[in-house]
Amino acid sequence: DLVLRAEPLETTWPRTVDPVGLSNSTSFAESCARMSTCASVVVGQPLQWVLLDQIGEANRLSINAELLGLVEIYNGDEWKAMHRESLVLDDLATERYVFNTTIHAIGLAVVQVRVNGEQVSMSPVLVSATNPPEQYAQCPEGQELEPVAGACSTCPPGKYSSEVLDEGSGILKARCVDCTPGWYQNASGQSACLGCAMGQYSPSPGSTVCLSCDPGRSTIGKEERGNCTPCDLGQEAPTAGAARCSP
Repeated sequence: DLVLRAEPLETTWPRTVDPVGLSNSTSFAESCARMSTCASVVVGQPLQWVLLDQIGEANRLSINAELLGLVEIYNGDEWKAMHRESLVLDDLATERYVFNTTIHAIGLAVVQVRVNGEQVSMSPVLVSATNPPEQYAQCPEGQELEPVAGACSTCPPGKYSSEVLDEGSGILKARCVDCTPGWYQNASGQSACLGCAMGQYSPSPGSTVCLSCDPGRSTIGKEERGNCTPCDLGQEAPTAGAARCSP
């Protein structure tokens, strides 16, 4: 007399989600069965749980059957009341009980439903969730793929574009990365950083300019110009930004 099922609710997916892969990753049972997978979805999918009464309250009263008083669902955290809605099904006035939720984690979740404090016959049921399948958009050099909008955006000064492995999807994606100390980039939309000249340094990641070494210091002989070092004994660099120390 009771039918339980999960139904997908409409949502707007980021452009990075592959629509074909999404369709292949999603399925719903017409009627949930005890300890079976009622729905296979991806993280972020909103669902509506529906418990349909195929008899209806009026008929239950006429045949002296138990009425559906409190209908609750347990979705992993606590029991929550399902909302009652009236409808007409094949000319039968009846009711259904609904509860909206969204899948937030991958894995297998157990969902339980009870009526008047007692589990219904098809409860508990299972929901399987995976990460949304992604599609890869190739960005031009000097740009990165925005994770939500799925569009390419220009790298700002102090950064350059690089292919970075996304741990979640295992796909190489264009990302804007900070220039390392000793390097800089004063323009936007670049695919590489520039090394500081001798006598100059950049101590912090993401530098847009190089600083001149103080008098008495230089970067000569240093591959990574992240800082300046004092001249050796007997040598000097009398001016700021001197390329080298000299006797």
